[in-house]
Amino acid sequence: MSTEQIYKEFLQSSGVCTDTRQVLEDSLFFALRGDQFDGNRFVEDALNKGCRLAITERKDLAGSGRVVVVSSTLEVLQQLAHYHRMQVAPRLIAITGSNGKTTTKELLAAVLSKEYTLLATRGNLNNHIGVPLTLLKLNREELALVEMGANHPGEIAELARIAAPEVGLITNVGKAHLEGFGSLQGVLDAKSELYAYLAKHGGTAIIDGRDQKLMRKADELGVACKVVAPKGDLPVAVNLISQTPFLDVELLLGEEVYPFSTKLVGAYNLQNILLAAATGVHFGVSGNAIAGAISGYLPDMQRSQMLEGGRNKLVLDSYNANPSSMREA
Repeated sequence: MSTEQIYKEFLQSSGVCTDTRQVLEDSLFFALRGDQFDGNRFVEDALNKGCRLAITERKDLAGSGRVVVVSSTLEVLQQLAHYHRMQVAPRLIAITGSNGKTTTKELLAAVLSKEYTLLATRGNLNNHIGVPLTLLKLNREELALVEMGANHPGEIAELARIAAPEVGLITNVGKAHLEGFGSLQGVLDAKSELYAYLAKHGGTAIIDGRDQKLMRKADELGVACKVVAPKGDLPVAVNLISQTPFLDVELLLGEEVYPFSTKLVGAYNLQNILLAAATGVHFGVSGNAIAGAISGYLPDMQRSQMLEGGRNKLVLDSYNANPSSMREA
């Protein structure tokens, strides 16, 4: 069965499922394999629970009703996701980086939602499975905001190929997943695969002008850039007013100043605010709307959370860590 034929089934289905514990009636079940699981063992269970179609690598099920046998279930899922993304054709923004990508994504989602219908990656479903599942939830939104994670070279390039972004952000490059990338230069090269995709396909990178590593890499790869700097393409800056413990900041858009309070702790979040605000400006969101969106954002998922109990306050920022993020903390 071709991608186009599977897509016709997808359009008539209730969605995509990869876990029979959560199988949806009339869904497409993709039997994925991993190091610790094999969905091919549960095809019969998915069919019994009412899935519309099961896509599996089990050759013994060839010819069975409501079963499509393929050589790689994952590749078919990725192909379907790319096909759907191109059919619904939202403007798509990709975010990657060693630290801060999920918080930046959440802040940016809040900002862009002020002006656009938007689909954003839920949580950190940012890998070779999570990105396709995110894309398959698109439903004629104006914008899509897709987080991309990687721990080996080539993975960002593949995710970019699937998602086809027109705008990309790399939050920073730090000592994350060195076991897969080998060195800090390896991290930079891997994250910059996003720039390489944008350069090849006429996209735009939004870059913090203070990050000389990323500025040099963007120049090397020839990607069109919007530089975030007081006198840059996106004249945006964020100044810290106080942190007691939440950040009070002022957002500078050219000559305009927008002071506001946040529910974020830690000065390391200033760059996350900056990139979210600058990207909002790139997409035409007003300063007041940006300030209101970021001010109203409430952190969760163990990222920059403040928990209070009695006379005690606990900063919970433990979802993930690497040497660079620990230094900032």
